[in-house]
Amino acid sequence: MIDSGNRALHLVQPDDGVLGSLRILAGIAPTREMYFAFESETAPSPGSALDVHAHARYDESEYVLTGEREIAVENQRWHAAPGFFALAPRHARHGMRTVGSAPSRWLHFFSPAGIERYFMERERLREAGADAAELRALSQRHGVGAVIQSEDTENVYISSPATRRDGIIVSGRTTRNAYALAEPAMLPEEEHAHPDQEEAFYVISGELTLEVEGASVTAPARSFVLVPRGLRRRHVTTIGTRVLAIFSPGRAVPHATHAPVRPS
Repeated sequence: MIDSGNRALHLVQPDDGVLGSLRILAGIAPTREMYFAFESETAPSPGSALDVHAHARYDESEYVLTGEREIAVENQRWHAAPGFFALAPRHARHGMRTVGSAPSRWLHFFSPAGIERYFMERERLREAGADAAELRALSQRHGVGAVIQSEDTENVYISSPATRRDGIIVSGRTTRNAYALAEPAMLPEEEHAHPDQEEAFYVISGELTLEVEGASVTAPARSFVLVPRGLRRRHVTTIGTRVLAIFSPGRAVPHATHAPVRPS
C-alpha cells in the first residue's frame, strides 16, 4: 500500500471491514475525524416497527444503493429508491428500514467520526450475550437513543437523482462542512491533487483504478478507497463505472467543475 509519511492510502476491498451486519469503510484516522462511513445490507422485515431513535452528538445520513428503503425523519417519511439521500441532524428522531420484496444495500455516514466506537462495543457485547439493559446503557453512554424534545430539525435534508445538479448529492453547507457527496458523470483523467481535502470513492459499479504517486490500486465494485490530501493521483475507469465521491472537509466538490472526460 502507498505510504508517504502519515499519508497512507486507505483501501477497503469488498470483503473487508465486516463487523456484524455492517462493513466499516472509514472512521477517525483516515477521515481526520470528519466522518464515519459504513455499508450494510438488510432484508425486508414485514410487520416490524420502525426503530426510531436520535443521536445527541452526531448527524446521520443514508444513501440508498439497491432495493427499497423507508426513511423517516421527525414527521417526514419517504419511500426511498436507489440514489436517494437523506440527512437527519443530531437530536432529530429518525428511523430507516428495508421494505419491498428484496434486500437493500445502503451507506450510512455519521459526522463527526467517533460513533464507530459504539458499533464496535455493541457487537462485542452482543457476541458476549449482553442483555437489553446492557445494550441500553451502552447507547446512553454514546448519546444514542430517544429524544423527547427535538432540536435543530430545520436542517433535515433530502435529495434524489431527479433533483440534482452537476451530480452533487449534498454539499458541506448541509453537513457542517464534514463532507460533501457527489456522483460525477466522469472523473478527470489528468494527474492532480487536492491540497486541503481528503478524497474518497465508493465504487457502485464497474472498476476504478487509481494511479497514486507511482503506484496503481484497482478497486472493484463495493470497494472504498480514500486518498489523503496532497497526494497526486490519476483516475482510470472502465465503461459502466459509477462511483460515489466523498470530499472532506466538504467545502467544495472539485469534480463538479471538471469537463467530461471519456473513460478509458
